[in-house]
Amino acid sequence: MTVRSSRLKRRVYNNYLTMVNPSDEIKARLNVADVLGEYIKLQPAGGNFKAKCPFHQEKTASLMVSPDKQIWHCFGCGKGGDIFSFVMEMEGLTFPEALRLLAPKAGIQLTDYRGQDNSRRNRLLDALAEAGVFYQKQLTANNKLAEAALHYLRIERHLTDDMLNYWQIGWAPNDWQMLSDYLRRKGYTENELLLAGLNSQAATGQRFYDRFRGRIMFPWHDVNGNLLGFSARVLPQLDDGKTGKYINSPQNLIYDKSKQLFGLWRAKAAIKEAGRVIIVEGQMDCIMAHQQGFKNVVATSGTALTEDHLKLIKRYTENLVLAFDMDQAGILAADRAIALASQVNMNIRVLRLPAGKDPDEFLRQHNQDWPVLVEAAPPIMEYYFQLLRPQLVADKVESRKAATKRFLTLISKLSDVVERDYWLKKLAQVLRIEVQLLYDSLPTNQPTTNQPTTNQPIKQLVKNRPVDLFLAWLIRFPSLLDNASQWLEPELLNSPTAVQIYKNLIVYYNKKRLTAGDNLDYNDLLAWWPADQSGDYLNSLFLLADKDLAETTIEQALIELPKLTRLIQRAYWHQRLSVISQQIAGLEKDKSLSDDKRELEINILMGEAEELSQALRTLDN
Repeated sequence: MTVRSSRLKRRVYNNYLTMVNPSDEIKARLNVADVLGEYIKLQPAGGNFKAKCPFHQEKTASLMVSPDKQIWHCFGCGKGGDIFSFVMEMEGLTFPEALRLLAPKAGIQLTDYRGQDNSRRNRLLDALAEAGVFYQKQLTANNKLAEAALHYLRIERHLTDDMLNYWQIGWAPNDWQMLSDYLRRKGYTENELLLAGLNSQAATGQRFYDRFRGRIMFPWHDVNGNLLGFSARVLPQLDDGKTGKYINSPQNLIYDKSKQLFGLWRAKAAIKEAGRVIIVEGQMDCIMAHQQGFKNVVATSGTALTEDHLKLIKRYTENLVLAFDMDQAGILAADRAIALASQVNMNIRVLRLPAGKDPDEFLRQHNQDWPVLVEAAPPIMEYYFQLLRPQLVADKVESRKAATKRFLTLISKLSDVVERDYWLKKLAQVLRIEVQLLYDSLPTNQPTTNQPTTNQPIKQLVKNRPVDLFLAWLIRFPSLLDNASQWLEPELLNSPTAVQIYKNLIVYYNKKRLTAGDNLDYNDLLAWWPADQSGDYLNSLFLLADKDLAETTIEQALIELPKLTRLIQRAYWHQRLSVISQQIAGLEKDKSLSDDKRELEINILMGEAEELSQALRTLDN
C-alpha cells in the first residue's frame, strides 16, 4: 500500500467516525467489564462476571456483567443496561456528560459531535479547566508574589516541583480582573464565570471581579479528573486577618464539596490495589502522603465525612482507615465518620498519631513509621475502648458512668454475639464489677426498617420471577419455541413487556427456523428486535439465562417449564379473580344501571369467576 493510499484510507475512516453515532463507536471500543471494573470489584462467573451491586445494599453478588453481550444487570434491584447507563447512574451524569467522560477512554475525539452538545455543565467544566491551566502558569511567573508563593510551597510546605505539577497547584495573581480578562478572550461570558465560581459580582450588580486573588490554588477534581473547583490559601504575607486563611469555590452546578473527596482521582487505583483507603482531614496531609509514596490517601479537607463520600469510597474498597488529628475536633469528626460508615457496613479502623502531630508533619519526620501505624490501627471498638479507658478508671463516679453508658451503647449495636460478649467482659474487668450487671444494663436497640412501601415501583426481575425464568428457559433452549402454544398463551404472562418479549421470540424463531441445539444469536436478535421499550428487559433475561441456566440441559427445561407454567397460570387467574371481585363491587354501587342490566353483567362475571375457580382447583390437584 502506498503512503498516499494509506493516508486516504485513514482520512476516510476518520470521516466515517464523525458520521457514525459516537456512542456506538465508544461501545465498540470499550469492554463493559473494563468500564465497570473501574468502579466495582468483578469476580469471574463462567464467561461472565459478577459483583455486589453499588446501587443497593446487599451481602451477596447479584449484579451480572456479560462481556460478550456488552451489558450488565442486577438481579437484586433490577437496574441494568450498557456502559453509558452504568456511568450515568454511578456519576449522576446526563448522557452527553457520560459520552464526554467515556470518549477519551475509547480514544475518540468528540470535536465534531460536541457542537451539538451545548450543555451548560460542559461549558463550565471547560472554563474551570482553562482557569486551572492559567493558575498553574501564574505560579512560575516572573514577579515577586508568584515567587513568594512558590517559595512558600517549596520551603515552608516542603513540596517538590513534581508534586506541584502532579496536583496542578497554582497561583491566583493579586489582581481584580486578570483571570476574567483571560477567560473572556477565550469566549466565556461573565455569567458563565459566575456560575463556575470563578468570579463574583459587586453588591451594586454593575461589575464582576475575580473571586480568587493573592492565593495559592489547590484544584479539586472529581473521580474522573474533571476540575470542579478550588480551595485557595492566602499567601501568608498578604494575610491581613480580614478574610479566611482558606476560601473555597461556592457550591454550584459543578462543585459540591460534600460529594467529592480531595485526591480520589489520583488515589483510586492505589486504593483498589491496597484494599483500603486512608482518610485524612487536610489536603496538605493528603498531598504529603502521596509525596512520601503512600498513594491510597484522600482528604475530606474542611468538611465532615458524608454519606456521599462513603458511596464514592465503596466503589473501590469497604476498608477504611481514619487518620484524623486526635484533638477534640478530630475525635468528634471521627465519631461522625464512624457512625456513618457503620451504617453502610464498612470495616473501619482508626489511626492514632502521637499527640500534637498531624499527618503532614508526621509523614515528613517519620515516614518510615507510617505503614506501621496503619497496620496497627485498631478496629473501632478497640479504638473507643482505649479512648474511654481514662474515664472508665477515673476517680469521679460521674466520669465512669458517662463513659460506661457510651461504651454500652456501642456494644449494643454489635450484631455478633461473640464480639458483644467479649467487650462486655473487657468492660467488666476494667470496672471491676460482675459482667451480668452490664448485660442487664445494655440498651435495647429498636430495629429500624428500610423496607420499600407498597406504592414504590418494583423492578421487573423481582416482580415477575416465574415469568422471567420461563422466558429465560426459552432463550436458553430456543427449540422449545417450536410449539410455544403448548406452554402458555402470551396474555397469561400478565406483563405487557413480558408478553411482547414472548411474542417477539416466537416470531424470531419462526423467521430464522432454528433447529434443535441452536442457540439464539444475541447480536443478530438485537439487530432484528423491533424498536420498542423491551430491549433492557431482554438484556436482563439473557443475563439471567447465563447466570442461572448455563449448565442446564433441555431435559431439565422440560421438567421446569411445566412447573413455571402452573405458577404463572395460578398468578394470572388469582389476579383475574381479584379484578372480577372489584368489578362486581363497582356494579353493585352503580346507580346508573337498571336492575336487569346490573344483574346480567354480574351474572356474566360470576360465571367467569366460577370457571377460573374450577381451573385453579384442577391446577392444584
